[in-house]
Amino acid sequence: MKMVRLDDVLLKKHYGKYADKPFFGNLSKFMSSAPVIAMVLSGIKAVSAVRFIVGSTKGYEADVGTIRGDFSLSMQANLVHASDPAEDPEAEINRFFNPEELFDYKKIDFEFIYSEDERDVL
Repeated sequence: MKMVRLDDVLLKKHYGKYADKPFFGNLSKFMSSAPVIAMVLSGIKAVSAVRFIVGSTKGYEADVGTIRGDFSLSMQANLVHASDPAEDPEAEINRFFNPEELFDYKKIDFEFIYSEDERDVL
């Protein structure tokens, strides 16, 4: 986890498929208006688990109890981004983090979070 400021170059790389869309300027302005917290989470189905907690892209459609459902009413200004499993989460990690900023280690509660059968998947 780290705090970073997003600049235009990084935002165009990250949201490249939207760079030609009319809303991209406002999205870029919003995303660069304050520092962000970037983090990498790992685990079985980590991307889908995080997306469930984050909630629907449109804050006004997101379920209560999700981050967007509780703290957003916007599609564009919605506090949080989560990787799309259909895209390349590894590319996103490499975009925001240098290799020396990532650590691979066994967490102290590993045996309590995953069953014996699941541990072999990781």
